[in-house]
Amino acid sequence: KSGGKRRVGLVGSSGGGTATLSRSAEDFLGQIRTHLLHFGVELVDVCFLSCTKGLDMAGPFCPATLWSCEARQAMPLRTGTLKDLNGAVRETDKRIAKAIEEGRIDALIVISCDPEGANQSSAKAAARSGIPVVGTGGTSIGKLMNMGANFASSYGGSVATTSRSKALSYAVGLAKYWGLPLLNSASATKPLSFHSLLDGCLPAFLTAAIFMALLRRVHLLGDLLVFSIGESGWLASLGHYSVRGLPGVVLGVACHQLSVSFGEIELIASLVAGGFLSSTEPATGKVVCGVFGGFLIPNISASLLFRFTMYGWPATATTILTSGLSGVGSGILCHSLSYLICPVFNLYIDTLNYGLENYGALLGLILGGLTVTASMHGYYHTILLPLILLEMEDGSMSFLGMLDMEALVLVCAGICCGVAVHPRSRPAEIQAAERALSINLRWGDYVEAAYPFMERDIYIMIAAHVGGAVGGALCGYYEAKGSAYVPCWSLLIIGENGIGCLLGMAAAFAIPFLTTLVRL
Repeated sequence: KSGGKRRVGLVGSSGGGTATLSRSAEDFLGQIRTHLLHFGVELVDVCFLSCTKGLDMAGPFCPATLWSCEARQAMPLRTGTLKDLNGAVRETDKRIAKAIEEGRIDALIVISCDPEGANQSSAKAAARSGIPVVGTGGTSIGKLMNMGANFASSYGGSVATTSRSKALSYAVGLAKYWGLPLLNSASATKPLSFHSLLDGCLPAFLTAAIFMALLRRVHLLGDLLVFSIGESGWLASLGHYSVRGLPGVVLGVACHQLSVSFGEIELIASLVAGGFLSSTEPATGKVVCGVFGGFLIPNISASLLFRFTMYGWPATATTILTSGLSGVGSGILCHSLSYLICPVFNLYIDTLNYGLENYGALLGLILGGLTVTASMHGYYHTILLPLILLEMEDGSMSFLGMLDMEALVLVCAGICCGVAVHPRSRPAEIQAAERALSINLRWGDYVEAAYPFMERDIYIMIAAHVGGAVGGALCGYYEAKGSAYVPCWSLLIIGENGIGCLLGMAAAFAIPFLTTLVRL
């Protein structure tokens, strides 16, 4: 031992088949090293051949990489064809065999190795010395057993395994053999960033809303077409499918954002759990259940994977059970939670629609001005965007999304247009304003460009709020709905009530534009 730590060598290859779900040799070897270190065990030497194809199908001239170990880190040693690397593999294997015979390696990990060929030196040394052996790869494991290798844990093939599940099985197997404390790793989740989560989900919500809006336009032209989408037509069903998948999207993105070690197990479990939320009619609030599912899956899967591995079950069975049970369990819990969550958020949508129908102008006036203030003080991603996505969860456009477009995007465009055309503006200001104006009008984004001009002049600041409020009042009066992050003119097509969208955006643009011309 070195400093009280057990020392482990590793020999093997990327395998003969293509059933393993691991992503790369670097990821795989890194996972092994990390899990070994968790139990105070060092990976001190490596002879691992990574091939671009399954070795059962690869020819002698197939590209491959030989990985070794330098300063306790797995590193690529040589790159070439299988034929070129054959000699280097045998030499590296002999080095590991010598370390085993001299007592400098206390255990051996074998991964789809070749005990009768390139890895015969280390295989024979391990069998003679009696050091514990762990690994995967059905054919090679059988040959090693016939050679008398001392297997420390369950063994098996590589079908459906992942880098993480195999690495954990090796580490736990050796820890149990040596009687080391079997403690699970640290928390499986990290703090959630709503900004990152919502940015990741927005494309799906916007795509579904635009698709549904276009389907509604087709429905309006139904008399001119040979078909009608109706309530149960084939086009309507396509729209419903796009909307039903949104909670699953949120669940998957949340799981990816929350998981400390997101991999194939969490991905498969997310897809399984997402199916439970997508199996019934869309309902406001299911996306919140998706966030809850994204938190559940990393914790459940980490716990199950560790426990099943502790029981000594093969990596294949462990991976299948962990993915399936964490997905089904999280899906059932999320589906059950939706019966409690959805009525609460449906009440929010019903209240907003009631206010829009009965007090639209007043509601738009207030919220339009508040939207400008909220954005300037950093509340857009934490308050406004979540409420917009809740409105869009059923595939419809959003009233708050319309306020986003008129009170933020068009207000910014008005200010930047005023700066760009003003004769006293500096060249640098004109260039920046023209770029911002182009992005505002063409892509519905980059509203922050107006903030320096608003902060410079109190009247421009007031005009921005007034423009947002007046535009919001017009949008509320006409019950216009839309979204930012699209060309402003497109809301005349995909928005709800194009006249209201046009008037609201025009007012939001004109008021700060004229004020900027006067004040600069």
